[in-house]
Amino acid sequence: MVEIVTKPDFSTIEEVIEFLKELQRLVRFNNIADADLEKGQMRVDVNISVRNSEKDPYGTRVEVKNINSFGMIKRAIEHEQARQEKLYEAKEAFTQQTRGRDDTKGESYLMRSKEDTLDYRYFPEPDLPALHIDNERRKRLESQTITMPHNIIKQFKEYGFNKEYINALISDKEILDYFMTLIEKNIEPKTTVKRMA
Repeated sequence: MVEIVTKPDFSTIEEVIEFLKELQRLVRFNNIADADLEKGQMRVDVNISVRNSEKDPYGTRVEVKNINSFGMIKRAIEHEQARQEKLYEAKEAFTQQTRGRDDTKGESYLMRSKEDTLDYRYFPEPDLPALHIDNERRKRLESQTITMPHNIIKQFKEYGFNKEYINALISDKEILDYFMTLIEKNIEPKTTVKRMA
């Protein structure tokens, strides 16, 4: 299992979704995992805090746990933003907390409050030994090539592909690999896509 934590770098729902889609593509394109949200192979926790402007300090942070689709991520952020805005307008104070999401009801529910970092109960996992990477393995890992999906998308835009073609190609790794094999054989990109359609 790998946990990735970002800084509070996102200002819009669109930025969050695009980041997560790119992360999912990165994992898939490099044969790390299928990262299927609906099958629980990738889980998302979103942290939301509201503020009036970028000059203001961040508001109280609320984490919404275990979201399993891009649509649900969008709805969870929209709902939590609206919930926090109502609390601020009513001048109601609330603590840092973790919430669950009931997407059928379109609402969230309190799981636990977290007053400060100590409430997260960070401690070493006794059943996981320390990971030591020797120099030989480090060199091998550093020499591996990582496919960057955004570079592929940029390349496809240069071919003049529309969004529909690009999404079709990048959504299925096998189709993408087949397409790239044909391109390596110097077959004209648009001709290749039309043959595959």
